[in-house]
Amino acid sequence: MSTRDFKTLEIARRGPVLAVTLNRPKRLNAMNSRMVAELREVATILEEERSLRALFLDGAGASFCSGADLKELREAAKDVDTLTEISLAFGHMLVRLAQAPALVVAVVHGPVMGGGLGLACVADMTLALRGTRFAMPEVTRGIPPAQILPFVVRRVGHAQAARMALSGEQIRPREAARIGLAHEVFENRAAVAARLDSIAAQAGHVAPGALKSTRALLDKGLPGPEDLEMAARMFAAATTGAEAVEGAAAFAEGRKPNWMPS
Repeated sequence: MSTRDFKTLEIARRGPVLAVTLNRPKRLNAMNSRMVAELREVATILEEERSLRALFLDGAGASFCSGADLKELREAAKDVDTLTEISLAFGHMLVRLAQAPALVVAVVHGPVMGGGLGLACVADMTLALRGTRFAMPEVTRGIPPAQILPFVVRRVGHAQAARMALSGEQIRPREAARIGLAHEVFENRAAVAARLDSIAAQAGHVAPGALKSTRALLDKGLPGPEDLEMAARMFAAATTGAEAVEGAAAFAEGRKPNWMPS
């Protein structure tokens, strides 16, 4: 495996499996531009190394991924072009991982919000620990879930995605399993580890050429370049708007935004 300088991820090779841990625990693994770029590098590794058949994604600390790094977004909030670039890079990363010639498994726990939910929905299998909370809270903060929504729709269908996207409500593991957001729910890490061992063993049986061809068949319906561009511009415009400014301020100050009843 090629040597790369990862700062926000921990990478380990385990036979046919590439194990990747999001490693910004003090920020609840919030995704900044560096992490997005490194996840695109992970996709490149999977494309280059035919002996890899599976990608296991996990998060260090108390969360799988709490979404976008709000500090980075606040710093870019006055520059529409920068926000567009940030959103577009994130969208391209999701597509690259969705197209990777490998079985992608996400082990989720704690808050799985916004972009973290999008990442979980890119996975072919999502294994949830008890206590996980899934949500698209963007509308409660004055912005749309621009890049992630197509992946959530692919996972749970339009009706359930609309319910989550338009309400911002949190979904618990049992309900997540019922609607197809999570594939399996586990009580503890030991049970998850046993399941991952069985998935890794099965991954070694998969022919790499057939895996790549099957992935190509499954890729139909992924967002294209024009879709990603439109979503990025929509996100950037909303993030610089009055609602997003108020939503960010309210979140930072621990109060209700002005559109909520007092």
